[in-house]
Amino acid sequence: MARSRGGQPDNDNAAKGKMFTQALRRALARAKGAGTAEKGLEKVAAKLVSAGMKGQQWAVREIADRIEGKPAQSITGADGGPVQLVGAVKVTIVDPRAGS
Repeated sequence: MARSRGGQPDNDNAAKGKMFTQALRRALARAKGAGTAEKGLEKVAAKLVSAGMKGQQWAVREIADRIEGKPAQSITGADGGPVQLVGAVKVTIVDPRAGS
């Protein structure tokens, strides 16, 4: 992982995500003579809506998720009960001026 000037790791996943987004934009612009990514995306959206109107459940779910947001998922422990803590964290503060 690359390091930034402050010594903290850079977010390589964000850079990869941007590369993928740029590749998608280029592909959308090239698709069937769309000319621009926006026009290509309009065509993709129209096909999605068309599939949803034909009753394709995957398309209906995608449209609903995009418009309403995905439903919240609960986090539960064993047998649907509450999540149990498995361990604890112990913090020890040491005075560097104290002799050994």
